[in-house]
Amino acid sequence: MSASLAQRAYAETRSSRGLLGVFACVALILFLDWHCNSMGVRALARLWALMYDAFSDRFTFPVFGGWAIIMCIYWLVAAPLLYVDVYQEPASLCARRLPTARAFAIEGSQHNASLRTLLIVVLGNQILVMLPCLFMLQWLFGLVRWPWPAGIRMHRELPSLFTIGWQCALSALLGEPVFYFAHRLLHTKILFARVHKIRHSFGATLPIAAATLYAHPLEVVLCNVLPLALPVFLIGTHVVVWFISIIFEWTFVMLGRSEYDLPALSLLVPRDEFLDVHHQYADGNYGAMGWLDALLGTRSRHSAKRREINVSAL
Repeated sequence: MSASLAQRAYAETRSSRGLLGVFACVALILFLDWHCNSMGVRALARLWALMYDAFSDRFTFPVFGGWAIIMCIYWLVAAPLLYVDVYQEPASLCARRLPTARAFAIEGSQHNASLRTLLIVVLGNQILVMLPCLFMLQWLFGLVRWPWPAGIRMHRELPSLFTIGWQCALSALLGEPVFYFAHRLLHTKILFARVHKIRHSFGATLPIAAATLYAHPLEVVLCNVLPLALPVFLIGTHVVVWFISIIFEWTFVMLGRSEYDLPALSLLVPRDEFLDVHHQYADGNYGAMGWLDALLGTRSRHSAKRREINVSAL
């Protein structure tokens, strides 16, 4: 099979996976809509009103709430898989480990930092980088007089499903160019050697979920905080939409970057092979969704080769 056909097959496969995720999200929203209507929207609205009245500080609740959700999702996924990496049990899950991933060395090796260093770096980025940045963004957007209501908004009324849908979709769409250009900037000669190389030290040979935030603080700001928060703050979303965006995005990020092939989950959250190719060769695939790479011609040539092998094997 020619490289162009393989490239097209790869793009179609990735697009179909993205559409599957979108359909799953739509199905979940429709289910919640039906469930809320069957149980009573008023009861749900009263519950939110009680929460709204309980948190008088409209500034810290969106920030702390969003950060707490990130922490919960991150470690609910990473901690069990890290346990398997360290203790090599249960055997049934160890057998599902990616064949390209090297064994994790607790004391560290040339392929991975020690477990202690990993935890210090990740927790440091979560507590000392992400949380202050979210506070700063909320403060800055509240300080500037925008023509529209910017920043995360606290309202006593719940947003409609239509509002949740368009704000989540627009946030994801605007977040892609932020991530793409920030990531591409980190691949310049100076920034890659001094900043981004830290992240690639884990991603190339040992892709594990716990190392998702094993990175330089500058990279955490550019590639993790800004693509997620900047569109949400710019649009002026409802705080509930902000929480929903975090849940969906970080669930997909953590499960898509796990070091194990979990068939039950791969139907909804497939392994992020697009990012795997980037970490292995570092010659393209700068975006998260892939459409900007296709548009700007930065899709890795190795993506076509990998897809050509997979297609020819059918």
